[in-house]
Amino acid sequence: MDTKEKLAEALRAKMKEKPLSRITISDLTSAVGINRQTFYYHYHDIYELIEDIYYRETMRAIGDSNTIETWQTGLARMFHAVQNQKDFVEQTFRSISREHIEDFLYNIMENLIINAINATSAGVLLKEEDKKLVANFYKHALIGMLLSWVKNGMKQNPDEIVAKIEILARDGFTPAISSFIKNRQPC
Repeated sequence: MDTKEKLAEALRAKMKEKPLSRITISDLTSAVGINRQTFYYHYHDIYELIEDIYYRETMRAIGDSNTIETWQTGLARMFHAVQNQKDFVEQTFRSISREHIEDFLYNIMENLIINAINATSAGVLLKEEDKKLVANFYKHALIGMLLSWVKNGMKQNPDEIVAKIEILARDGFTPAISSFIKNRQPC
């Protein structure tokens, strides 16, 4: 386990003992057995550590499920990863600017959607501005669903949510891309 993973585990453990707002860098460095300078070598502050945790967990959950054919598997894994870290997610959502976490999730989702588009023949045919428009629309829909689910206590089964999202996306995503290609104007 590398230093970043140890710090992440130390933060999760400390969050079980006290609120995030009361956790100090000294708490984490003592738990891991490193000095403060080593912490600052890796992170600016605890919030950057939290962002890194979200990034690592999200990428681990999504894995290679970032194509048009496999995105729903990645989304389901993302929902399950959030559910498995429910206490951590709820506490960080209460303690950090929600906007910061939302921006982070939106950026990840936009990149995944653009990568999925680029992995198809549509990626060559679609203009960059159209790719960004499609990605922007779907990132807000998908992350909006995730955030709403978190806000409501993560009670609904993630697989049921993803199955319904898949129906909406399947009947809208591919036809939308086809329409953009069909109606594109010459450059």
